[in-house]
Amino acid sequence: MLLNLVTPDLALDRLDDLTLADLEERKLTSLLLDLDGTLKDHYAPVLSDNAAAWVRSMRAGGIRLCIVSNGRRPYVEKFAGQLEIPFIGQARKPLVGGCRAALALAQFEPAETALVGDQLFADVLVGRRLGIYTIVVRPINTSEPWHTRLKRPIERWILSRLLL
Repeated sequence: MLLNLVTPDLALDRLDDLTLADLEERKLTSLLLDLDGTLKDHYAPVLSDNAAAWVRSMRAGGIRLCIVSNGRRPYVEKFAGQLEIPFIGQARKPLVGGCRAALALAQFEPAETALVGDQLFADVLVGRRLGIYTIVVRPINTSEPWHTRLKRPIERWILSRLLL
C-alpha cells in the first residue's frame, strides 16, 4: 500500500518528546536529523535553547547524530557547527542519495539508525525507502515555504487517520 511509504514508525508532538529510553527500547544508537521544522523553525536565525539542550542530552547519552537537510550546504553547516555534529546539505529528500551519504559520513549502521523529521513526503518517505526506522514530529514552524505548506493538509489528514 502506498500509504505505508509515508507512515512513520513513531509520531511525536515535539522533538524533545523523544527520549533516550525510547531509543534504547528500540535499540537505536544514531539519528539522522532534519533541520528546518524539526530542530528549528524554518526562518529562525538560531537554534532554540530547547533544541540545543535536547541535542546535548542525546549526545551525553551516547546517541550519535547527523543532520540531513535539503537546505544549502553553508546554511546547514552554520547550525551543524553550533551543535558540533556532522551534516549533509542539499540532501534532496525524498531521494535516497543524501541520506546514504549521511549514513556513510557518520558511519551509522542502518539497523540502529532512525531518521527524525517533520515531513511525511520527504523525511518519512526517504527513511522508508532506505529501510530505517522513521520518527515524525509535528513541525515547529511558524512560517514555511509555499511548497511545504502545500503538503501540510495532506500530511495532517494521513496522520489523523493512521496514527493520532
